[in-house]
Amino acid sequence: MLNLNRLSVVTKSLNITKKMVLGTAQFGMDYGIVNINGKPKKKEAFDILDLAWEKGIRQFDTAPCYGSEALLGEFITANGIQDEAIVLTKIPSLYGVSDFQTDIITNLESSLKNLGCPIDVLFFHNPVDSGLLLSDLQFFETLLNDYLVSILGVSVYETKEVESLSGCQFELAFQFPFNVLDRRFEQVSMPQRKCYARSVFLQGLLASKNGLRPDAPEELL
Repeated sequence: MLNLNRLSVVTKSLNITKKMVLGTAQFGMDYGIVNINGKPKKKEAFDILDLAWEKGIRQFDTAPCYGSEALLGEFITANGIQDEAIVLTKIPSLYGVSDFQTDIITNLESSLKNLGCPIDVLFFHNPVDSGLLLSDLQFFETLLNDYLVSILGVSVYETKEVESLSGCQFELAFQFPFNVLDRRFEQVSMPQRKCYARSVFLQGLLASKNGLRPDAPEELL
């Protein structure tokens, strides 16, 4: 788990904590290839959020499938920071969904209720679904007008998934893997796009002293 106390020493003079985003996947499930302790208890999660806020982190990433939206929303409401917290969440995969508009709205309303605050970026969790941004312009314009969502985005895995949306009329945000071993997205042009790097420590693998969790895939051993 990221050591925020040690991190603050490094970032204090650089003033970069406000650019950082705290991921909350581990608050709702056993996330991370080196996570040997499993999901933290609620108090532990709140302690982490408290410390992150104290150190200047204002952005938080979550998703319905993480199971952490409600916990993050409870923290935000309890501290009265609805107007200060910057929250990124996601549209669940639309695979097999017959009525995507109803499904998106239903999940969005659930996310807004869980979080209790506006959503700064609403990502497509499955990049395959992002083609709807090109084919159903009116629906997404209405969504942005009717709900407390600032911009739309896509969580991508491959550079071609960014390039396929070059003709999109919306201001978009992209969330992509980036670390010392994976720098593919440095070569991708994303003008006037908000960019969020994820997996900067490969789920902790690049910063761990404790080794892998017992159920780690064999290909990582």
